[in-house]
Amino acid sequence: MKEFATVRGVAAVFFGSVLLIVAGCAGGSMASKSPNPGPSPSPTPSPTPSPTAHSVALTWSASSSSGVVGYNVYRSTTLSGSYVRVGNVVGTSFTDSTVQGGQTYFYTVTTVNSSNLESAPSSPISATVPST
Repeated sequence: MKEFATVRGVAAVFFGSVLLIVAGCAGGSMASKSPNPGPSPSPTPSPTPSPTAHSVALTWSASSSSGVVGYNVYRSTTLSGSYVRVGNVVGTSFTDSTVQGGQTYFYTVTTVNSSNLESAPSSPISATVPST
């Protein structure tokens, strides 16, 4: 069952045991799509774009799949464009401080298991970084 809600500029999608939360940078805008169920381990991203004017903070709920040892974060400047890995983390947050003001970025997150196998990516979310 898939549920979607937007409250005070924060969008949340609950898809089974996967929760995706998106919040925009100050003065920016955002968009969200439902998570894409993938093979186990499935990603549980809830990117929350928010810290300083020229960075995007991503946070997500930990995957409930066994064997997950980390997450890969991917970014693109177009929704259907080529996604490049910008981070690999053990925890459930990542700050992208290489963004440019006035630019919109699209992010996906995957899980990585103990055999170094990667899940299908989450559905992309977007974050627009304020110009100033």
